[in-house]
Amino acid sequence: MQIEHLALNIKDARAFVRWYNENLGMPIHVELEPVKDGSGDAEYVAFLGEAPGLLEIYHNPTQPMLDLANEHPLTIHLAFVSTDLVGDRDRLVGAGATLLEGEPDPDTGHGLLMLRCPYGLPIQLCNRPHPLAS
Repeated sequence: MQIEHLALNIKDARAFVRWYNENLGMPIHVELEPVKDGSGDAEYVAFLGEAPGLLEIYHNPTQPMLDLANEHPLTIHLAFVSTDLVGDRDRLVGAGATLLEGEPDPDTGHGLLMLRCPYGLPIQLCNRPHPLAS
């Protein structure tokens, strides 16, 4: 089996999708509005990323939403490979993200940085000496 998607009910889903597309390069595969599928009425749904393993972002005000801004980053985060931790960190902070912790190794540039996007989801930037996937 493969992961098809992970879904997050986000208050400002449209803006979240635009920010991730513009600042993290996540392609938008599908955008739908409104969605009536029997599981509740979503005002907006989008699928981001690379298949398989998409990120579904939607807004359904009738259903519970995570309080992402108050979640500890080790409870939930979305990790991205970065070949330039300092450059990517500075660019994302300039686009509204907040640096939470981490500094790259000054000699190798490797490391893990934790940020929080403007919509609350923690983002980890990873530059590992031996990448987990290629």
